[in-house]
Amino acid sequence: IFQNQSLWFKQVEASFKISRVTEETTKYFYLISNLPTTLLTKYEHLLDSETELPYTTLKEAILAGFELSRTISLTDLMRDDCLGDRSPSEALQHITGQIQRIDTSMDPFNSPISRELFMRLLPRSVQDILLSMPSTDLRKLAVTADRIMISKHQSVKAIEHKDCNNQEVRDKTRTIMELQEEINAIRQQLN
Repeated sequence: IFQNQSLWFKQVEASFKISRVTEETTKYFYLISNLPTTLLTKYEHLLDSETELPYTTLKEAILAGFELSRTISLTDLMRDDCLGDRSPSEALQHITGQIQRIDTSMDPFNSPISRELFMRLLPRSVQDILLSMPSTDLRKLAVTADRIMISKHQSVKAIEHKDCNNQEVRDKTRTIMELQEEINAIRQQLN
C-alpha cells in the first residue's frame, strides 16, 4: 500500500504542521479520511476504541504491522538457499529487488543483508574466491561469480566429453538411457 510507511507519515505530519493541526483527535480524523480502505479494514478494531491518543495509537499500529510484514518478507527471502537455474547475477537481481520492495529506504546493493543472502546462494568454492577479492561492489562480485560458474560448467563439460571417449562410459550411458526409456514406458502404461 505504501512504498515507505515512515516517510508517508512524515509527509502527513508535515501537512499537520503546515495546517497547524495539533490536536490528536483532529490528526486521527484526517488520518482515517486519507487511509486506503484495506488498511482501515485491517485496523478497524482501533477506529472505535476510546483512547486519549487515537492518532498515535493508530499510527503505531500501522507502522508495527508493516514492520512485522517486512520481517516476514525478509525471513522468506532468507529461506532461499540455492541458485537453482539462476545465474549469480540473476540471483542478485532477485535479492535486491525483494529488498527494495521490502524497504525502499535501503540501498540494496550496499546492504549487508543483500551481501549475506547473495553469498549464501553460491557454492562454497565460489564464495571462497569472491571473499579473497578486494572488490566489495555486489554487482562486480556477481559478474565475477557468473564467470566462475561458467568456467566451472565448461570444465565439467570438458571432463564429461573427455570421458565419453572411454568405451566403458559409453556403454554405461547407453544402458542408463535404455533403462530410462523402459521407466518412461512403464509410466505411460500406469497412466
